[in-house]
Amino acid sequence: MWKNLLNKVKWKITELKQKREFKRKIKTEKIIQKNEEKEKKIEEKSKAVVVESKKITESGAVNQSINTRYSNRFLNKERRKSYSYRKGKGICVRCKQKSLPGIIFCEFHQQKQQTYNYRSRHKSV
Repeated sequence: MWKNLLNKVKWKITELKQKREFKRKIKTEKIIQKNEEKEKKIEEKSKAVVVESKKITESGAVNQSINTRYSNRFLNKERRKSYSYRKGKGICVRCKQKSLPGIIFCEFHQQKQQTYNYRSRHKSV
């Protein structure tokens, strides 16, 4: 009698775990699809901006520096978004590893940044 009850409880627990795993997979698939759609939109917009800048240069109406500024405007917004997202999540800005608390870099990139700063501030004149 007790064995039957235990088996039923175990079966229910495994069913619940399977349902949770299935729901998690569905959520992650949706997130991946949304990210892919966003990336496609970004690529399309950046291509459109490049095409527009080429049209402007062909007409000769605007100089090259203005075209590069406008073509990079959208990309800069995306970089800032990803930077603030990674900073908030505690991910290294330069790679995908976990960052140190209160710092935007992981251990490796923090060390590289410190050596870079030391070299740039202690140049021999």
